[in-house]
Amino acid sequence: MEAPRGALGISVFGRAGDPESAAAVRLAHLLSTSIASFRHPHVTLTLPEAWEAKAKALAAESKLEGAGALPCPFVVASSGRVIGSGTDFAVWAQDSFGVACDLDPPALRTRAAADMAACKEEEAQREMLGACLEKRRALIMVDIQRDFCDGGSLAVPDGNQIIAVVNSLRERWNWDLVVLTQDWHPADHISFSSNNPGTSVFETITIPDVGEQVMWPDHCVQGSSGAEFHPSLIARPGHRLQAGDAVPDDDGPGDRTDVVIRKGTVRGVDSYSGFGDATEDKRQELTPLRALLAARGIEVVVVVGLALDFCVAFTARDSQRFGFETYMVLDGTRGITSEGVDKELELCEGAGVRLVRSSQVPTGALEAAVRRSAGLPGWSPVRAGSSAAAAGAGDARRLREAGPADAAAGGEGGEAGRAVAGGNARAERGAGAGAKDGDDAAASGAGATIGAGSRGEASGAAAALVSS
Repeated sequence: MEAPRGALGISVFGRAGDPESAAAVRLAHLLSTSIASFRHPHVTLTLPEAWEAKAKALAAESKLEGAGALPCPFVVASSGRVIGSGTDFAVWAQDSFGVACDLDPPALRTRAAADMAACKEEEAQREMLGACLEKRRALIMVDIQRDFCDGGSLAVPDGNQIIAVVNSLRERWNWDLVVLTQDWHPADHISFSSNNPGTSVFETITIPDVGEQVMWPDHCVQGSSGAEFHPSLIARPGHRLQAGDAVPDDDGPGDRTDVVIRKGTVRGVDSYSGFGDATEDKRQELTPLRALLAARGIEVVVVVGLALDFCVAFTARDSQRFGFETYMVLDGTRGITSEGVDKELELCEGAGVRLVRSSQVPTGALEAAVRRSAGLPGWSPVRAGSSAAAAGAGDARRLREAGPADAAAGGEGGEAGRAVAGGNARAERGAGAGAKDGDDAAASGAGATIGAGSRGEASGAAAALVSS
């Protein structure tokens, strides 16, 4: 068989988790790296249950008979020529170029497992993107402060481990708004054991007009180093707002566009939530967070930070209750106790908060590709004062002018969500998919496009393209 003249591309279609498909992908990469006339291969791996539908579509595109008998994997040249099955592809590569893929079965199984994990992750990304593509979204980073990290006065176990995840998440997707909540307590705050003689740290007491209150060590005192954001956190704080402040009409100076929401500023009540105290109507401390989100027209909120079983969960539940589609990123948070984490995750799920891992959050590159396919303009952030943000400004003004009870009541009954990626999202609390070994990373991480086959719910033409 004669070698092709000029650049040639290869498309490999197969099932994720299938060793034969993994071998075909590896061979395609070997051709692209060892033969100058080969472009980088295009790889589409579907989940096993989606292969039959994909095979029928491939058969129609290739004008083949007998769609049900289409081999897996299936290889096509960029010229449109059908090379055939993985075996046909291996023979063709050997006869034409002397290139062979010699992998032992354990290596193929390892590669196939990594492909399956990657395919499931992209399926989850596309599902979330389908739900959020044309919605404005905010990242809320809850209380990632020195006192809650290693060495702090109220350190959350393994709290430092979330910082790399949060930083990556910040750069991973496109955000219309980034919010940093900040515990900002006066020195005589009621939650400090030191201000309640006869109490011990972590004891729970009952305070009149407040209810149950955990006694904490002194932490995040206004102006102290412990109240500062962790130095490794990517933070660009601009406006700093607390209860009683109006939402600003600008984004902040220069690139300092993150908005800081300070909470726990009222001596007589603790506020775990970024939206305010634990009362239903936020009657003792109502922060400007809800008004800020409304002013920017935010519809989707993604929550990370410390600690899961207190401030993160309370913020996420309030966000969902006030009508924002809310996601909590499980590997972007840590809790104080396992019992508290289990309880709060159950409450969050019951409230409609979606529980995901950072690998399930879409990337900017995936969104850009989907937007191009849908004929949509590229993403650009919604800024304060822009016409795009004006839609939310009326609601923001109403919230600023309303009393705390009115402000808290408006968004009750937000649509209950479901866990992303199917099943009970609490099962995602573990380590997730294992890391690929070096060889797997070189083969499947070299730029191949992994497409998911079976998708979750999505509506509209753009969402349909997300899932294609």
